[in-house]
Amino acid sequence: MQYRVKAVSATDNCDPNVAVTFSEVITNGACTDEFTITRTDCHR
Repeated sequence: MQYRVKAVSATDNCDPNVAVTFSEVITNGACTDEFTITRTDCHR
């Protein structure tokens, strides 16, 4: 599948070194070509 995110970034006016974590889970559905993409990102 070509739905993956290649890069995640963040900016903050008060902190030039923002830490970013990212996860992605692809869950197959019951039918052919059915799926759910769950993306979670955290910026600190």
